Amino acid sequence: MTFLVQSPIRRKLMEFEMLTVTCALLLACLGFIITDLVSLRAMRVRDLRTLAQITGIDSAAALTFGDRDAATELLAAMHVKPSVEAACIYDTKGEPFARYVANPAHGFMPPAHYAGKALTLSLQRIEVAAPIELRGRRIGTMYLTSNLSSVRDQITGYLKVSFAILIGALIAAFFISFRLQRSISDPIVALARVAGHVSKHKDYSIRAQGTAEHDEIGKLIDGFNDMLGEIEQRDRNLEQQVAARTAQIQRILNTAGEGIFELDASGRVMFINPSAALMLGRTSAELVGVPSTSSFTYDKLPACRVMV
Repeated sequence: MTFLVQSPIRRKLMEFEMLTVTCALLLACLGFIITDLVSLRAMRVRDLRTLAQITGIDSAAALTFGDRDAATELLAAMHVKPSVEAACIYDTKGEPFARYVANPAHGFMPPAHYAGKALTLSLQRIEVAAPIELRGRRIGTMYLTSNLSSVRDQITGYLKVSFAILIGALIAAFFISFRLQRSISDPIVALARVAGHVSKHKDYSIRAQGTAEHDEIGKLIDGFNDMLGEIEQRDRNLEQQVAARTAQIQRILNTAGEGIFELDASGRVMFINPSAALMLGRTSAELVGVPSTSSFTYDKLPACRVMV
């Protein structure tokens, strides 16, 4: 997630929105597919049970009279349903009476003995069994097994449609979020730009442009501008106080009876008050900036205070 943390806020908003849409659509599609898979399997079981009951009723006469050829011919009609892999009629002892196998070479073979299970479900096929009755007496069992290829084909079709919907929704979400995220990112980017300018140039007179919406971002910008206004006002008051204090000190120095002058590290005169200049017989303007050694000696200034 480092790349996401270091991304600009516009990209973060886009990525969050796209990720949210993707997760929501994937969960919705997954829910629909699972629901359809369960319902398709249940419908397939109902259809297969109905077919087993109908075929059992039709085969009751052949089983009663021991006509294996008629029973086999009846089961052979199962070829019109490609999903039916095998069918078998069992007698009361659970022994096969007649059978049908769609693909004898590689297909699924019915059990050699009926074990009494009415329904078996797996990932590959469905096995159902229905009793064959005559006048309320059970005379055998009708067994059918069907693969789930039709169900898998339908689920594959659903997956393709879901994928197409997902791609279309992501494209639509991209353009919509690209427009909508600007209402959030643009004021924040502008605010960050103003903050960078203030930090670099110490210019507290600049202001961030507010928004028409009175939301959290608008309150943030207003608070930032108020903070800049307070800092600007504080600096202005401080400058006024410093100027007033400097002027006061300047008046004190200019009116002092003793001579006061200031030298820099190289010995040049940085400041000299009128009293010291009068002692030297020159003006303050003539003495500022010249070396002290070439202009005067300390014995000429009996009442001077030196500031180095």
